[in-house]
Order: sequence, then C-alpha cells, then structure tokens
Amino acid sequence: MTWTELVFPATQDEQPGLVAGVLAPLLADLDRPGLFLRELGPEGATRLLLQVRDAPPDLPTRTAALPVQPTAVRAATVAPLGGPVFDGPGLDETTRGFLADTAPVAVDLSTRPDRTGAALTLMTAHLAAVADPARSGDGPPLSFLSFRSHAEAFLATTRDPNAARHAFDTRYTDHRTTVKAAVRAILLDGDPGDAAPWSAAARAAKPRFTAGFACADLVAHTGYTRDYLRERTDFADNPFHSRAGASEQLQAYLGGDPSFLATRLLTSLLYVTLHSSGVSLMQRYFLCHAIAKACESIYHVDSMSLLADLAVG
Repeated sequence: MTWTELVFPATQDEQPGLVAGVLAPLLADLDRPGLFLRELGPEGATRLLLQVRDAPPDLPTRTAALPVQPTAVRAATVAPLGGPVFDGPGLDETTRGFLADTAPVAVDLSTRPDRTGAALTLMTAHLAAVADPARSGDGPPLSFLSFRSHAEAFLATTRDPNAARHAFDTRYTDHRTTVKAAVRAILLDGDPGDAAPWSAAARAAKPRFTAGFACADLVAHTGYTRDYLRERTDFADNPFHSRAGASEQLQAYLGGDPSFLATRLLTSLLYVTLHSSGVSLMQRYFLCHAIAKACESIYHVDSMSLLADLAVG
C-alpha cells in the first residue's frame, strides 16, 4: 500500500471551508481510504495535508478540477505520531488506517459551529470506548486519568500554575452544568451521541492495537518519556505527576502493559484529530480538566486517590 499526500495551505479561518468544500468531496470522489492532518509549515503558515491510500492514476486530472489547487502532490512524508515516543514496523499503517476510518468524524468536527461542544462529546465518548471495564468496576472509566494527567502537565508548565488552575476552575464552574450533563449522558446512560462512529472505531481498534504492542509491531519508547519527565523540574511541585513518577510499579505498568499502551496510542490519535479539526491546544487542555472534574463529581471519586490505588496495584 502506498500513500499520496496533497498539500493545501490554509489559515485557521479558511480550514472549515477547505475541508467541507474541497477535501471531503475529493475523498468521496476518490472512494479511497484517506485522512487529513493539520500542521505548521514554514514560517508558521498553517497547511492541511490530505493523505490518500493507493491513489488512482488519474489523481492529477481530478485535482486540476478542484476549486483550490494543492501546492504539492507527492508521496506521503508525514507519519501520524511518528517520532521519539511511538515507533514500530506497523505504526505508520496503523495510525493512518485509524485516522482514515475516522475521517468522517474529523470532517464533521472541523466544520461544526460549536467545535468545543462537539469536542466535549467526542472526548468523553473516547473515554468509554478505550476503558477496561474490569479495572473500572462501578466507578468511572480509569481512562479519565489520562485526561487529568494531560491537564496537569499543562498546568504545571505554565508561568503561574496556581493562576492557570484558578482560571480553568472558574471556567469549569461557569460551564459545569453543561459538561456534567454531557459526561453523564455518555458514561452513565451509554449514549455517545454524534461521537458514535468514533466510539465504535476506537472499541474495534483497541484489541488490534493491544496485540500490536504485545508482538512489537507497535513500540512505545517509554524510556524516552521517563527521561523527559526526570529532566522537567516544573513537575516537581505538581502532586499528580510527583505521585505518578514516584511509583516504580505504576511506571512499569504505564510503560509495559500492551492494553494501556493501546489506550495511550488511541488517545494520542484523538488529540491528533482534535488538532487537525481546529480545536486549539488551550481548548483541549481545558476540556481534559473539565471532563476529569466532571468524572470526579459524578462518581464521587478523587483522581489522587485513584492514582494512589493504581500505584500500589
């Protein structure tokens, strides 16, 4: 299988129109698995990369008829999540395949007027889809701790962590009713709503990803992550990351359990989708914080206590 990449420069404001008017119709016309990625080009310019698997020979003719022309058509150069953390002979096809399966979700999210509300639904549905029911029991999906970890990492690295946390907490209070209603509907009532296609894809992919890590077709370089965390002095004052980093048993689980690594890769693909669809980093960090707080409130649990339980097995 080969992947072809089409490059379309686009500002943040131009992206929804480009996705709806050019990329989505082209994918439908080609009738091939495909996905789009958003990345920063030279000098901070934003561009969308449309990647198509086994593109037809007449692709140049079809692109010539587009209302917006790509600046390049080439063999795919960007591998989703390829880098210092994830690796393995099956990584590129695995990540591209999943993003192609969920491309309609990314198209929908990219063109939503209320992108933050749609992202809230998508992220919460993701938690339920990748969770291990045997570990969660009657409590919240323990996968919500990954959102807490993501938010805490951001808060810990801000110039004023206390002020940043206060701002997030205040914003959560302002929107608490809406957030809790969405989380309750998905996690307690089992209704993923518009995120049902993502939920189904993530549930189906979790066993495949787990098997991939078990046989080393997929690899997570967790040693890189541990070294990176040790070098970060700004995590020292963060209770969540201090506790997580202090437990050798927990670190061994996080770095070596194939099921957890599958969840981690799927969650990273969720973040790729949010980014490609125009959800900002700040929105993502806040939603991680808000969803985690809603889980704690609805299930009457505390993230630190759950983390402590995981640390001792």
